[in-house]
Amino acid sequence: MNNISKNKKITNLKKSSIIVLIIASVGFLSLFFQQELEDNKECEQSNECELSLCDCKCYRTGQTPEILENKVCGINCRDIHEVFGCECKNNKCSEVKPVKVAAFNIQIFGKTKREKNNVMDVLERIAQEFDVMLIQELRDAKEETASYYLQKINKAVGYQKYAFQRSERLGRGSSKEAYAYFYDTDKIEFIEGSAYVYNDTNDVFQREPYIASFRSGNFDFTLVGIHVKPDDADSEIGHLADVVDSILTKNPREKDIIVIGDFNADGSYFDENDNTNPFKSSKHHWVITNDMDTMTKTDWTYDRMVMMNATLSHEYMNDSAAVFYFDKEYTLNDKKLIWDVSDHYPIYAKFRTDLIDDD
Repeated sequence: MNNISKNKKITNLKKSSIIVLIIASVGFLSLFFQQELEDNKECEQSNECELSLCDCKCYRTGQTPEILENKVCGINCRDIHEVFGCECKNNKCSEVKPVKVAAFNIQIFGKTKREKNNVMDVLERIAQEFDVMLIQELRDAKEETASYYLQKINKAVGYQKYAFQRSERLGRGSSKEAYAYFYDTDKIEFIEGSAYVYNDTNDVFQREPYIASFRSGNFDFTLVGIHVKPDDADSEIGHLADVVDSILTKNPREKDIIVIGDFNADGSYFDENDNTNPFKSSKHHWVITNDMDTMTKTDWTYDRMVMMNATLSHEYMNDSAAVFYFDKEYTLNDKKLIWDVSDHYPIYAKFRTDLIDDD
């Protein structure tokens, strides 16, 4: 065979190989895109889809965006998963989700309650539901309960995730109580030096409000924790307007003031439908409304959350204020256990942290 024939044969073989390779590639790509579509369809229907806005990829729970790097999410993950953006933490990209701010009156929380393991198991779970939670009715003269509770929570989590800020023991009589803010340090930063007990010069409050400021993303806010004396509910609630004004006097730029706690704002203590109280003026928005049952034994709405318009119209997520019915959430049917945990349910609301700071 001469060289020309050999060259033609080699050329023809190369052409055939290229054609086969192209056909195989087209087939592979067709299968790949078909699988992609099927995966996307499955992802859309399975409701296991999570959206990372950092890389704009859709991926299933337990998988990383790199594994499915070209997927496009077919559902509105922003609404379903409440992901609003991303931020860089420890050189890793993290999704920005709203923070949950809560208040919980843990009825007579002291040595007797903390020795009940089944009760503490429930309280540990509840703490992990929220990013910052005001605790009321810390009652122990040795002041050990807050630290004990923190230890139990962090042991359940597996690392030192939570911290707390605690007030002194407050009250006119011998039965005194402390407040504490428990918060998730992965999401919430306590603003150093911001915690203080309200200077109640006229002795209006049985237990003066405990005030502290926190930051999460672009949302910095001041919490006013209060446990209102039942028999003085109307007066103490009205004077909460003065507490808010005092914060604004100290810092006129602070627009995000949230008052939370057990107001005893129902039943025989307070007429919840009377809007003449100074703290029910149009500038104070009660997001835990009268139709919400915050008690484990009655249908009263003692616990409340109140904010100003700046927060209501900006960071607050509409209709997110709610009561956390831990008995239903954890399928607890033992009434004694439920009542041993507390005669109150926690209340909470969600706030966005990715918006431009307005103060």
